[in-house]
Amino acid sequence: ITAGYIQEWVGHVREATGKSLFTVGEYIAGETSVLHNYLTKVTASDRFPQDISLFDFPLRFLFKNASWQGEAFDLRALNYNTLMAEQPANAVTFVENHDYQFGRELDSHVQEWFKPLAYAFILLRDRGYPCLFFPDYYGSHDKDNHQGQPSGRAYLDLLLKLRKQFALGEERFYADRNVAGWVRMGGVPGAKGAMSVVINNSVSVKAIGMNTGRFNKRFYHLATIKLKDNQFVVIKNRYDLYGDKAEGLSTDRSGWADFLADGGTASIWIEDGVGLE
Repeated sequence: ITAGYIQEWVGHVREATGKSLFTVGEYIAGETSVLHNYLTKVTASDRFPQDISLFDFPLRFLFKNASWQGEAFDLRALNYNTLMAEQPANAVTFVENHDYQFGRELDSHVQEWFKPLAYAFILLRDRGYPCLFFPDYYGSHDKDNHQGQPSGRAYLDLLLKLRKQFALGEERFYADRNVAGWVRMGGVPGAKGAMSVVINNSVSVKAIGMNTGRFNKRFYHLATIKLKDNQFVVIKNRYDLYGDKAEGLSTDRSGWADFLADGGTASIWIEDGVGLE
């Protein structure tokens, strides 16, 4: 659908309803330049400028590649060449959709093991307008070419609560090849405290150094999320593979600490003294 038509139609609907309705478009493109160009045309002031968002397909395609390549994929790539990175106010981020889910096209889907990492990336960051895919939350069953997928409701409910209570305030982002992490600093209305999140696409436990802005402060292990035996599990409190950091860790006098995540997981760490409601 042309940008000119969208300008006129969205403008008419907003005027008729008297509401500044949120509008998102599905423009399937792997290059952000194509999406930027379309947004520029829709918002052009020479006709009927309209503010709209677009689904971030470049990011979704990176999620798909990451899930198939495993530790050969460089997680640093997730933070570049996406609408989320370049035009976050207009980016609707997602992990899976009906066009690419299992069974629609050969090897087009995001593999299940990577979904907790991807959802942590879109739900707990400071940019983009994330949305969930219905089968990822409720699960699905076998039908025709579609293979039933496990429900992610337990871990997604946790991430949604964290988004409301802890994914607030300044963000500090860090990344190496196989491990990425970020700290949400809190300190704004509604924030309960600081949170550190780590995603790891390798096959073993890895750590990443991050500055929390909390000096000599303990962070406790809230949860590690992973796929096991085709079911998503949320392991809370103690995680034995983290050794002497199985239940928590402490920052140094400058606020730095090495935060851990097991291979193929997302882990969440919360500053001591606050909890999730």
